[in-house]
Amino acid sequence: MVAAERADASTTTTVRPVDPTSSTVLRPEPSAGSIPDPMTSTLTSTLTSTLTSSTTTTSTLPHPTGWAGFDEMVGYDLLVHGDTSASVAVMIEGDLVHASGFGVRVAGTFDPTESVDRFRIASVSKVITATVTLQLVEDGLLAIDEPVGERVASYLGVTPTATAAQITVEQLLSHTSGFGTFYATFFQGGATSCPDAARQGLTSGTSAGGYHYSNMNFCVLGMLIEAVTGVPYEQAVYERLLTPLGITGMRLASTFDVGPDEVLHESEPGRTYMETLGGAGSWLATPSDIARIVDSLNPGGKGWKPLSDEMGIRMRRGRYSISGVSAAYGLGLFNYPDGSFGHTGTIESTHAMVVSRPDRITWALMVNGEYPANTSELKAIVDHALDVAFD
Repeated sequence: MVAAERADASTTTTVRPVDPTSSTVLRPEPSAGSIPDPMTSTLTSTLTSTLTSSTTTTSTLPHPTGWAGFDEMVGYDLLVHGDTSASVAVMIEGDLVHASGFGVRVAGTFDPTESVDRFRIASVSKVITATVTLQLVEDGLLAIDEPVGERVASYLGVTPTATAAQITVEQLLSHTSGFGTFYATFFQGGATSCPDAARQGLTSGTSAGGYHYSNMNFCVLGMLIEAVTGVPYEQAVYERLLTPLGITGMRLASTFDVGPDEVLHESEPGRTYMETLGGAGSWLATPSDIARIVDSLNPGGKGWKPLSDEMGIRMRRGRYSISGVSAAYGLGLFNYPDGSFGHTGTIESTHAMVVSRPDRITWALMVNGEYPANTSELKAIVDHALDVAFD
């Protein structure tokens, strides 16, 4: 059963645990015809009209439309494939219009996931770190082409290699510093913390340039933020980004640290990746939090903006094509062929994605589980659900 509550021109829905084989849970079939051009305003107008004209209802139709239909498609698709819980938020032109939770906070219980529950966001954390770094550039505290390896190494008390000393802000933001993957450092207990991991990276050196996705880049950026601001990374993010956006409750967490209003992501005993990722992937947040952050990177519109329009454009511009992926990487953001931008995040029992579309619809979806195998598939799930539910 889907229960929807409308408040302050938005909807907040909790989808209770259900038996996916039950006949009371029906998944709408895709409608005939092509998916609308995302550059048009048709979907935005339809969604806005629905919000202003509908009342709170509990749908009993086999193929519900509107937010009930959207929730049923998204929630069913994830839970029927074995995910424990998920949560989604949608913004239109700067306003949060819908948020839903699906499944249960802890596997094997009947404690329903709420839209205010926080999930691991994994590499979506990189958007946060990139935004604060670019604020420091705009404030004149850093230069985009400034070599910063020596500065970070000095802050951490180590001597960098000659190549690591010369890495620039832009190279770190765009994954073109030459850092390797450092998989064992982050995911096999090779480091105890992000500062420890950064020391290893800076003293190991870098290779020839070119795009190579590495968590080391954003771990080092987190340390750079500390070195420049003089305060811990998490505090700097709150002061410069989260508090001005009205966001509270987000935090950096360790692997087995679960607080109130947080879902439990299953992790193998002894793992420590959350301790080591830092600014590359250790944040916990709600989908509404992340949608608000990414939506603020759009030019113009409502609300406080962390970056100038010019810097936002520079951040979003795709510079480096990624082999096997329909996206290009900018400065802490993926840029997709349809003109949208965002980021994905994947670690153990975690899939997260945030996308801001050219029609000013921004959504974020977080999953506690292993489906889908490729996190970028969440984009097709959400975009299809929006198109069908509001056709």
